[in-house]
Amino acid sequence: MHVLESYTAAGFCLESFLSNLPTVVVRDAVKMARTYPSFDWSRGSSAVIGETRDLHACVEGAGSEQDGEACLTSYLRALPAGMATRAVRVAAEIPAPLTTAQEPTALAAKLGRCIRGTSHQDAAVFCLASFLNHLPKSQVEAAWDAMAGTSGPD
Repeated sequence: MHVLESYTAAGFCLESFLSNLPTVVVRDAVKMARTYPSFDWSRGSSAVIGETRDLHACVEGAGSEQDGEACLTSYLRALPAGMATRAVRVAAEIPAPLTTAQEPTALAAKLGRCIRGTSHQDAAVFCLASFLNHLPKSQVEAAWDAMAGTSGPD
């Protein structure tokens, strides 16, 4: 039996994971889930996959960091609001990876492979958060600000 097929097993896994987090993080996650509800991945995945392909093509043609930022802004705007918001928030909270920088085109291709391989909205959010976490924080913040018209993901 797959864990996601059993609510009891999924609940146990979630409880095990959450028990390792500070209470304030769990509370903030619940608050965020209420503010930015889930999106229907089964109906929206095709559009997200298409937008991810467009992002890859845009990044391939970008001639500068500003062009890349515009690609990211456009991509975040095209995604379901819950997906973009959750991923940006997660990426803002986790430390940058201790790996060498990757080319933007390679990162976009990796995001595309990850998104195409997902079968659930949470996995898609993970893919996007991982992608965003490999970009300069300032670029993600600028793209978010341009997309949302705010000062960042509250």
